[in-house]
Amino acid sequence: MDAQEHDEDTWSVTTAELARVLIGLHVFPNLWSEVCGEGGAVRFADLPSTDLWSFFGLHEIARDGDEVRVSPGNFSEDVALRFTLGDRDRIQRAELSLRETWALGGEFGINPFGLDIARGFAGALVPEPDRRSAADVLLGLDLDHVGVRYRDPEFQSTTAGQLLLAYTGGIPDTNLVFSTSALNIEHRDDWLQLRINTF
Repeated sequence: MDAQEHDEDTWSVTTAELARVLIGLHVFPNLWSEVCGEGGAVRFADLPSTDLWSFFGLHEIARDGDEVRVSPGNFSEDVALRFTLGDRDRIQRAELSLRETWALGGEFGINPFGLDIARGFAGALVPEPDRRSAADVLLGLDLDHVGVRYRDPEFQSTTAGQLLLAYTGGIPDTNLVFSTSALNIEHRDDWLQLRINTF
């Protein structure tokens, strides 16, 4: 390894050299992405500047240690958000819960507001290194994109199709794993839950 001295207290090494010495250490992918300047886990303090926060009028309603509960400006009886924070305000786990009767029921079927908040939630909370991979998958939560293909078995076999099927209850759940995070959708006790875990 060829560390370069910059001044009395500062040294640097290349990413490749650092990778050679860190082989035996476990470094969480989000932390490694941050070290390499690629962005990492989303920080809770950054959420108020997102479209998700402003469009849905989100506001913090409770904080207990590293757990934060958030509510939207409207639909608070049908929509709940919870975050688990880690070191330096990093979001380790984010959970969006939608009451099934609100998100999927009613005379018009799928509630477009439910899809919008689900898509916005995942889009805002998937860490930067995973955003490109997640973008195509999240199109499964965009009915304008999906259109009539929803019933097409070929579309349903895609990752985006599996996401929409899990959202609507066509399959019990789905777990999508990216390089630094995972997105899970499942139905539990009359609630549709979307979870993002970072690692």
